[in-house]
Order: sequence, then C-alpha cells, then structure tokens
Amino acid sequence: MRNKLFFLTIIVMLMTLVNGPVRASVIYVGIEDTALPGGDKDYQDIILTISGATLAGNYGWKPMVAPNYDGVPYFDGASYDGPHMGFMDFALGTGGFAGNPTSPHLTLATTKFWGSTTGSYDASTHFTSNGAVDENVLIEVSAWSGQNTLGWANTASLWLVNSLSADAGGSVSFRPGSDFVLVFSSPGGNMNQKCDGEQFAFLESDSAPEPASMALIGGGLLGLGFWRRRKKQAKQ
Repeated sequence: MRNKLFFLTIIVMLMTLVNGPVRASVIYVGIEDTALPGGDKDYQDIILTISGATLAGNYGWKPMVAPNYDGVPYFDGASYDGPHMGFMDFALGTGGFAGNPTSPHLTLATTKFWGSTTGSYDASTHFTSNGAVDENVLIEVSAWSGQNTLGWANTASLWLVNSLSADAGGSVSFRPGSDFVLVFSSPGGNMNQKCDGEQFAFLESDSAPEPASMALIGGGLLGLGFWRRRKKQAKQ
C-alpha cells in the first residue's frame, strides 16, 4: 500500500511537467506620455511590470507580430527618440534596445498584446486581483522624467488614487482588494489617464517556470528514480 501511494505521488508531480509548470503571471505595461492622437506613439516613456494580477476588458490577448511601426497594433508606432525604439523593441531586446540589460528579451512567438483583432486598444481595460500585486519600473525614457506620476485606484473609487513608482528601478507592492486600474499623469498634454485609455499598452509572454514548479518537477524525477532503484534491488 505504501509503495502504491508513493508511486501515485510521483505521478502527480510528473503531471506538472506534462501539463506545463506553473508560470509567473507578469504583464508588461508600456505608457505613452504625450497626449494622443498625435505624439510619437512609442509607448516606452515608462515601461513597468505588474505581477499578481490579470487583465480584463472587452477584448483579450492576441498574437504579436514583429514591430514595423505602422500603427497596428495601436502602440506599434515610430519614436522621436530614434529608429527602432518602441515598446516592442524594448520587450524583445532588439533595435535601439539591443543589449539593454533591463529588457526582458521576450520571444516574439510567445508574446501577446491586449487589444482587438484589428489592433485597436481596449477602452474597458482593468486589472483584477485577490492578493498582493507587485509593480516594478524597468525603464523611463520620458522627457518629463521626475514630473510624471503613476498610481492605482479601485474601479469602484476612481477618485482615490494610491501612489506607485514612476521612476526607473522603482517598485511598489500593494493589495488592491478588488478590480483596479492604473492612473498616469504627465505634463505632456496635461494628461490624467486611466489604463482603460489609449495611453497604455499591454504585453504578456510565456515566462520561465517558477522555482516552486521546478522543485516539484525535480522532486518527482528524483523520487521516480529512487522508486525504480528500490524495485530493482527487491527483485535481486
């Protein structure tokens, strides 16, 4: 009976490998700090990650294509900062961001953007979370560096904005307790935009398995090897 239970435990562990390990939930957010329409539409003025929350709205995740700066999807535009300096260039670690140590170097084939099938932005975007959320600012290229502000607000109380970091390297952990949006303010057009507006772009990509998942898989393989060794010894 003990051997059967042990073997069943090993099978459950290995099923994690077959079905795919738990992956970290990370959403990459690119912010455009000039008022739209107009501006350069590169969405790399502030780039941050949100972990521990999921995105919701009218649309969903769509496969991303290589950046060609034609405005499809809506955040794939030319940059005043130089050629190949958009949000996707940073995410992929290509173009003007090649070799940038803060780039996540995502893989194009596994990267998705949030929007419509025609590449339009979602006017009803918000985050949902039941626990802790982490915000990490990867880079800031804004001409208004130090003057932009970023925060979050529950969808039920949008007037109550809680501060987040808008500076490169900054990070904040918070517990929204319910659905929330990001709120961005900039002197670039005197904007005060929520993340259900066109000033925000969102990417998601398959990420490396979390350490707990890797430990589970490793434990399963190690246990299976030990079980087979014991079985072989018993036969001898």
